Formats: sequence, C-alpha cells, structure tokens
Amino acid sequence: MNERKRQVILTAQRLFIQKGFLSTSIQDILDEAGISKGTFYNYFSSKNECLLAILENVREKTFIRRQELLIGRDPSDKEILCRQIEVRFIMNRENNLLPIYEEIYHSRDESLRLFVKKHHYYELYWLSERIKEVYGSRVDKHAYDCAVMLFGIIQHFLQAWRITSLEDVRLEDLIFFAIRRLDALVDNVVETGDCFFDGFTFPEEKGPSLYMSKVESEIKELLLKFEQSEDDHVRQYAEFLTEEIERNQPRPSLIESIAQSLRNLPNNNKEYDQARKLAFLLSRYVEGCK
Repeated sequence: MNERKRQVILTAQRLFIQKGFLSTSIQDILDEAGISKGTFYNYFSSKNECLLAILENVREKTFIRRQELLIGRDPSDKEILCRQIEVRFIMNRENNLLPIYEEIYHSRDESLRLFVKKHHYYELYWLSERIKEVYGSRVDKHAYDCAVMLFGIIQHFLQAWRITSLEDVRLEDLIFFAIRRLDALVDNVVETGDCFFDGFTFPEEKGPSLYMSKVESEIKELLLKFEQSEDDHVRQYAEFLTEEIERNQPRPSLIESIAQSLRNLPNNNKEYDQARKLAFLLSRYVEGCK
C-alpha cells in the first residue's frame, strides 16, 4: 500500500467515525483528502470497497501482532493466549471501529454484513486452532464449541460490565477469568463427550487450499522483487527465504524470525510497505504449515 492510498484510507476512516458510514459521501472523502475522483477510483471501485480495505487492514495488523506475541514463546502458554485475544479488542479501540461495526450490523447492505460475518468466522477459526494448541489433541472434536463459549463469555461479561459500571473493565482480568472458566468446560466436555457442533470443520482454511496457494504465489512474487533490492539486508533476507520455502520441510521458526526482521525495517526504507506485506504473508504461510 503506497503512502497516498494509506492517507486516503485514514481520511475515510476518520470521516466514517465522525459522520457515520452511510452519511459520508465519496465527495466528502475527496474534499477531506484533497484528491480527485479519478485518484479515488484508482484505489477503490466504491465507498464499500474503501471500508472493506479499512477493516481488512486492521485484521492484518491484528494477525501480525498476535504472531509477534508467539515468537520464542510456548504456544500452550495461557498468558500468551490471553494477550492474543486482547489484541482484537485493543485494535478495535485504537481504530475506533465499534461505531462502524454497529452501523454495518444495522445496515441493509448484505455485502458488508457478509464481510463482517466472514471476519467473525476467521476469528473463531483462529481461536479454535489456538485452543487445540493450549489444551492438546483431546479437545480437537470440541475446539469450535470451546471457541464459541470463550468468546461468548467475554462478550456478554463486557456488555454486563458496561451496563453496571462507570469504570473501564480491565480486559486482561476479564479474559483470564474467561479462560479459567474454559478450563472447567474443557474437562467437562471431554469427559462427557458432549459436542454441539459435532464434526464441524473449516474445510477452506485447512491443507493446501486455494488461499494458501495464493499466499505462496504472492510471497514468491515479492521475493523476486526483493532479490533485486539495493538494500543488502533485504536482498539477503529474500535469498534466504527463497531457499527455505523451497526446502522439503521449511523451518517455520526461521521463517518467522526473518518476518520479524522485515517488520523491523525503518519506516523511511523505500521498501517498508512491501516488507510489511511480505512479513504478513510469511506469518500466514507459517500458520498454514502447522
């Protein structure tokens, strides 16, 4: 994403929050961002697509922050799971997304509602996979049930807290409380074999899916560009990653280490944006290799 497009997105996001998505026109965005209609349509085909870009950008940043928390840590550590869950709420607060989500939920725009549902679907998928890592293979059959229950506990306690208290809730305390409740629930559902979403899977998210093929294709395309970079470090990272991904058994820990180095490039580096994109794709690739 180039700097101009980033500024348009930030401007649109600010207007959507101030005026509401439905009340903000494309002309409002053009005037505030100081761009022509042609420039806007060069980036987005519609106001909806601009909003989707905002939400997708936040989702990518959420994924990256969560992956960073795992570097060098035990995936079964419940403290890491707690902090990863907290990231979603922090990102929503930092980007002031709750009013936008609220407007989408009450809108009649089916494409936007489906997009938000898809995001929630991915969130449940992510949490169900993390629950398997934390509690082990004994919960494989119950992971989706457990993900739904854990999110349900957090969401409903948040709503009850907002109704009954003037103070802000400590998210970390609430999430740890919910995880402790999940400890007991896991033991119970495993012991009884009780399963509401019996046999439920996320078929399009697993194995050599079309999505993972797309990720690998984009990674290879970016690596080809970086192998011609004038920056010695970037070029070396690209050469190493190309060799690593072509191995019969790529080493996820090494790939994630290089992804972290790419994220840490100074933001004045002319390849900063592309490096951040590659780091995100690499994290997706590592997740798919598990």
